[in-house]
Amino acid sequence: MQENKIDSDTTHLEILERGIEVWNRWRSDNPSIQPQLAGEDLSELELCGANLSEADLSEAELFDTDLSM
Repeated sequence: MQENKIDSDTTHLEILERGIEVWNRWRSDNPSIQPQLAGEDLSELELCGANLSEADLSEAELFDTDLSM
């Protein structure tokens, strides 16, 4: 799989792990998709500036996650 290729098999967590710029571009290109991050381990990730609006974060691990804007 190419580094920047995002297809239907790519999970939302995989997109987020590619970086904030990639994530926010994907969110802009796909405004009708509600990101599914429920139950994912997001601990210690730097998510400063990530567009997480309407994302399902239920039961996600957020220990030491930077969610600042």
